[in-house]
Amino acid sequence: MTPHPEETLSEPIFKTKQELVHEKLRTMVLRGVLRPGEVLVASDIANWFGVSSVPAREAIQRLKNEGLVENAPHARAVVKGMSKEDALEIAEMRLLLEPAAAYSAAFNMPIERIEQLEVLLMQMDQYVDDQANEEYARANEEFHLAIYDRCTNMRLTQTIVECWELSQRFAVLAGFPRQIGKGQGEHHLICAALKGGDAEKVRELTREHRARVLESMKQWEDSASSQTL
Repeated sequence: MTPHPEETLSEPIFKTKQELVHEKLRTMVLRGVLRPGEVLVASDIANWFGVSSVPAREAIQRLKNEGLVENAPHARAVVKGMSKEDALEIAEMRLLLEPAAAYSAAFNMPIERIEQLEVLLMQMDQYVDDQANEEYARANEEFHLAIYDRCTNMRLTQTIVECWELSQRFAVLAGFPRQIGKGQGEHHLICAALKGGDAEKVRELTREHRARVLESMKQWEDSASSQTL
């Protein structure tokens, strides 16, 4: 396949070609542009992005190390599938990690960030009214990651971001229904607790929020949910 037009290497010069190719390929895998089972050929990737085969091979190897690509017969590299069990494990990790990150962030949350969150919540309220699923999904991610970004443990934050990306990948591959607006009241409560400086309340509300999502995933049944996607 050929990447979309926006998948070009017009990025800042301080990134290496290998880093740029890796980022582009990773995004294509996470967004479902490159589907499970699709063969990744270094020469094809090199042609896509106008680079040599060396950074293409290095990028494929990094994706293997990250668990997004796996070896297949005949020395091929293919995009790895993702099962519902994989997604549940990630959701369980998020249940453990995100309350801790939110708790830490509550001690390091400037009023300017809280005001930004409040503006974002108003936009999300409108998305709910308009049933604008994609816009709401993007704003939902922005809301949570804007909180976790204030966590003082950057390794914890990065792990959460990686888990979030994998969760989004499963939603795309499996057609997991967007629960637009279902947690919007919880978002408002989390923001209010942040504004009130109640770190313990922020942690508990975040835990309840993630627990509800995990439970909805456990109960969701789909013809593809028992398959590796």
